[in-house]
Parts: sequence; C-alpha cells; structure tokens
Amino acid sequence: MIEAKKRAFAIRDAHLGDPRFIDIDTDALLGDALVDELWSTYAPDAASAGRASRAGDTVYLCAVDRDGNAVSLIQSMYQSFGSWVVAGDTGIILHNRGTYFSLDAASPNVIAAGKRPLHTLMPAMLVEDGAFRGALGTQGGDAQAQVHMQLLSDLADFGMDPQQAIEAPRWISGGPRQVLMELGFPEGTVQGLAARGHEITLIDPWNPDAGHAQMILVDHARGVLMGGADPRADGSAAGY
Repeated sequence: MIEAKKRAFAIRDAHLGDPRFIDIDTDALLGDALVDELWSTYAPDAASAGRASRAGDTVYLCAVDRDGNAVSLIQSMYQSFGSWVVAGDTGIILHNRGTYFSLDAASPNVIAAGKRPLHTLMPAMLVEDGAFRGALGTQGGDAQAQVHMQLLSDLADFGMDPQQAIEAPRWISGGPRQVLMELGFPEGTVQGLAARGHEITLIDPWNPDAGHAQMILVDHARGVLMGGADPRADGSAAGY
C-alpha cells in the first residue's frame, strides 16, 4: 500500500490540475495499462523513493438523515491560520490553498489568473452496486488519500465496522522513504518494512498527525446507520 501511494501521488503531481486549463484523461489514468506500467517497477523486497508530503489544517464532518440524504463535507484553511489574511472586519481568515501552485511552466499547476490549484480535499461518498453505502473523510493534507485507502481496506478486507476501522493503527508515507507508523502494528510488519529500506518512525497510538477521520455507513439489511469518530481529535458519532 505504501508503494501504491507513491505511484499514485506521482501521477497526481504530473497530471492533475484545473480541468478548465488542462485536459485530464481520467479513463487513461485509471486504466489497466497505466496501472500495469506503474506496478512493473514494484520490488516487493525494496522501498522506492517518493516525494515529501505537506501537512494540512482541515476539518471534516458527515451526516445522513432518516431518508438516506447524506452530506460529506470538508473545510480547510490548509496550513495553520491559512494565509494569515483576515477579510476586513468579518473575522474570516482566507485560506492558502494557492500553496500548490507551481512556477514550473511545464507543471499542470503552473500559476495563472483565474486558475484553481491542485488540492488535497476529498470528502467521499461510498456507493456499492449502485446504492449509497456511506460517507467518509479525514483531514491531513497529503495524508487524506492514504487514510482513505486504509479505511476502505479495513472495511472491505478485514470486515471492520466504522469505529474499528477508524481506531485501527495507521501509517503515513511522507518523505522519499519515510513512513510514520502508529504503535499497534505487529512487530514483524515494522521490521519487514525497515528491512525493505523504509525509514520507519514509530509514533503514539491515535496520534493527531495520522489524520482525523469520521465515517457513517448504511446497513441496508438491518435498516440502521453505523457511525465512527476519530479518537485522534475532537469529534463524536451521534444518532437520534
């Protein structure tokens, strides 16, 4: 999963930008041919180099009502206190999402008037066999996609419920070979990754640097909602 993250982020950085300014061939980027090409360099016994990730400062929430209407919402200043610019006397601080613009003319995110930069915000809706299955999301800048991947794996591969998936230990791939790992992974897993060349830093369980996720799933068979909230941050799962 760490190696998949690195390859996905390389594609993101090379291709994703404001679709009003560049053409994005989604079918090609998600197609088997590109995935096979990216994975052809995968070496199970060695860590590849990635890029440094950036931290973020964001809040996520989700809600589902009795009729199945759902909201998956994220709001972000990006870094602490955003741009540090307040809009007049409103008390509203402006974000600094423009950080993801580039001065490289070849970049899909080269700065331009009226252009939106690449950003990490990804509030999610889950759909299974055409039916709404739930809402999930997290804050964390470049950690967001990584937390999403782990949550979905915990649900689909390990049969966890929302709270179990959110409380499970997480890893966050940061620099070229740096990986933060919360305590709670099997010792053999940590040692195995280190032997492959990953630079492991162990952090406390439920560490705030490992994302603040929330989730609601719909159990259509029982007609109930299942919620989970992250102990890494303020928040709760509540029903009525």
